[in-house]
Amino acid sequence: MVAFKEEFPYLRADSGQLFEFSRDWLHDAITQAADRAGYPRWWLTEHVTESITFYLRRRNDEAVVAFRKFNQTVRSVLKVTGSRENVPPFQPTPPSTAP
Repeated sequence: MVAFKEEFPYLRADSGQLFEFSRDWLHDAITQAADRAGYPRWWLTEHVTESITFYLRRRNDEAVVAFRKFNQTVRSVLKVTGSRENVPPFQPTPPSTAP
């Protein structure tokens, strides 16, 4: 499977199954992590979501990104924002739609 540069890379689960990246899915996953950390309606959710979305769309050269690597990237962004308390709860499942 090939992802073109103007599209997002696919996410690959440990099982090898590919999933399409969804901005809404990422936003929901960050929102849930913030809620679990005690920050409902966390004010940085939109910013972190857009930063990661931009990175995947414009700065990432890979057609497929391992889901584990993607999770590490999100955790790193959360740490950089000073949101260390949101890092442990960020454990999303892959998006539900497959290519």
